[in-house]
Amino acid sequence: MMSIKALIAGTLMAAGVMASPAEAATIVFDFSFQNVSRVNGSFSFDDAKTGMLGYADLTAFDLTVIGDAVTAASNYTLADVLAMPVYSFFSFDASQYHLNTGVVDGPFGPVDLFFGAASKSANAGPDQDLDSGFVVGTAGAYRDFRTDFAGGIDNLSMGVAAVPEPATWAMMLVGFALVGAATRYRRRTTSVVFG
Repeated sequence: MMSIKALIAGTLMAAGVMASPAEAATIVFDFSFQNVSRVNGSFSFDDAKTGMLGYADLTAFDLTVIGDAVTAASNYTLADVLAMPVYSFFSFDASQYHLNTGVVDGPFGPVDLFFGAASKSANAGPDQDLDSGFVVGTAGAYRDFRTDFAGGIDNLSMGVAAVPEPATWAMMLVGFALVGAATRYRRRTTSVVFG
């Protein structure tokens, strides 16, 4: 009797998981130079969104500039990029899963970039008017203003984070229910002894 209850409970849980839609899609990215990672991270958004997304459409953003032997690595979150008032650019096609490029009028003229964000220091001079932020350019360069670290990029790899789909979770739960039912069910064997 317990095995049937376990099977029913597992099936109902699996059906509930299958019925609930995926909440967020997560994209991972890595900008590298000569096969060495320079800038990497991820961003997430509501899977129901379509069309072009900007920073304000994201549910999470995380970017790490690796740094070098002299400057330490630095990290930017969604709160960081939304708080940078000078300029920012981010464009992702949620329908095609494609990172778009654009041109931003930066402090030193137009900047051709994949994405970026920067803020201005209160005491910055004309030749150093950005003190926090990053830009990742399509021309093969990036700069992290937080650490004043600049470098090159020659490759972008991007993909969907490996998160199990609801159907996968459902199949796994059904499998656990069946295993539980099988271990509880034991056949009674009768042995006959002739004396």
